[in-house]
Amino acid sequence: MHLESGPAAGERNWQLLILVFFVGFGLYFLYDWKIGWPNANHKAALKKMPQKFEDPSLAEEEAERIWAELGETPTRADLQTLDTADVTSLRAIEERLGAPTRTGNGKAYFASRFGVLTVEANGDRVRDKGWEKWARDRDEIEGQLYWSFLPFALALFPLRNLIQAVRLRVVLDDDGMNYAGERIPYSAIRSVRDYNKKGWVDVYYEKDGVEKKQRLDNQKVARFDEIVAAICEVKEFENPILAGQAADSDDHDRDADGDAT
Repeated sequence: MHLESGPAAGERNWQLLILVFFVGFGLYFLYDWKIGWPNANHKAALKKMPQKFEDPSLAEEEAERIWAELGETPTRADLQTLDTADVTSLRAIEERLGAPTRTGNGKAYFASRFGVLTVEANGDRVRDKGWEKWARDRDEIEGQLYWSFLPFALALFPLRNLIQAVRLRVVLDDDGMNYAGERIPYSAIRSVRDYNKKGWVDVYYEKDGVEKKQRLDNQKVARFDEIVAAICEVKEFENPILAGQAADSDDHDRDADGDAT
């Protein structure tokens, strides 16, 4: 006898669905990190620049030129550093951050791709300073990269299960069953039972003096019915699938008779 089965589509498709779910979430975070939120900052900057620089006449073309020249600093963290260092002169701020992007109305504006650090000064003496992000600050954008690690890590589990499902082979020959590399001789099989109408039975066998079981599941094994029937025929067991289906049919008939009366 030789009966061989590959994987059923159910388990494969389920694991693939879970894998796509986690990978999709990871890509979503990566998109926000690399494209979505930087683009949101770009749009917000063009909209806010005239108001933020207190220059209502600032044209969109000029705002685009300013944006193209902006770098990665300053950020909110730079403002916190200045506060911690108790920097009180505009010259000291320029030494740390470079020349301001714009000046006017007694203020210096240090802009970046993340927002604007506004410094109000009286001569060289800083009177006040504040930060306003465009849409997302740098730590928020970088956070999307770090968040992507979680779903990608979780995707490893369904990926492993998917590989196992695709590679699954169940082979019956004259001596026994080979389930995914595990050899179970017919002589070791003690029973086939625990049928569940959802589609599985358990093969109980003895190995090294210990009873073990191997579940056969119609969502994992394509030729599930044939393999169970073949084992039961060789071992002269009652087929639990047929017995379970018969019991379900009897229950249905009894319910129908009860409803009729």
